[in-house]
Amino acid sequence: MTSSCQEKDKKESLHFFVAGHSYGGPGTTNYPFHPPFMEYLEIAKSDSTLSFGVLTGDIVQECDTTSWNNVDDYLSAFNFDFHFAAGNHDLKNRKLFENRYGNPNYYFEKGRNLFYFVDLLESGWNISKDQTEEIRQLTEDNIFDNVFVFTHHVCWYDSIKTPQIKPNSNYGKSTKQTFYDQALPILSKIQTPIYFFAGDVGANPIGSEITLHKYKNIHLIASGMGGGKWDNIIQVFVNDGKTHIEVDYLSNQINTSIDDVYNEIYL
Repeated sequence: MTSSCQEKDKKESLHFFVAGHSYGGPGTTNYPFHPPFMEYLEIAKSDSTLSFGVLTGDIVQECDTTSWNNVDDYLSAFNFDFHFAAGNHDLKNRKLFENRYGNPNYYFEKGRNLFYFVDLLESGWNISKDQTEEIRQLTEDNIFDNVFVFTHHVCWYDSIKTPQIKPNSNYGKSTKQTFYDQALPILSKIQTPIYFFAGDVGANPIGSEITLHKYKNIHLIASGMGGGKWDNIIQVFVNDGKTHIEVDYLSNQINTSIDDVYNEIYL
């Protein structure tokens, strides 16, 4: 892991959004994103409270120069930054992605918060021991109000523990998953609240466009779009170190707070 930013700001208010599977439904051609998401983004242009946006993978359907040029051209019109948690579609041509955007594994610090991005494709959807240890060490060495971890693949997906989750696909998933045996026991000992966001859901309207799980201090949020029924993004607000999260549906439904509606995971 390399740090993309070493800033250590004072405690400040933050507002950012998280959007999964932003290219939209499989087999569609969008310029460059799912149309309802682009409608939201046009409104977001005038939102002076937004600090940045995070796209949690499958940003493009085809990982080629034309697709990424379309993304960059579109995002250049915004006065806030975008950060990418690369998905399997985005890394079909890993060299192209890394030449344009750098290592997909990185972190930065802002407003007494840690923002940590993980590429799970090469590890079979597993957060490595080194990455888990790095998060632990960073929280030990620094005073953070929150830790936000962004992935594309839903590394906490388990047919028994989290049956509500229906990933878009199992592409690249190892038969041996280590999240519950290796990562969670270490991360759950950290006193700082930790929020995981994954974007590999929602491509089809199958009832898994938004799922919420929790284990001790670990909040696990999978959210995405493309199916056209329950498409959503996540709005995250940090005020005086406390995090408030809302689901923003890309339809006529009203934003819904999710602070107290997580499904508890039992090991």
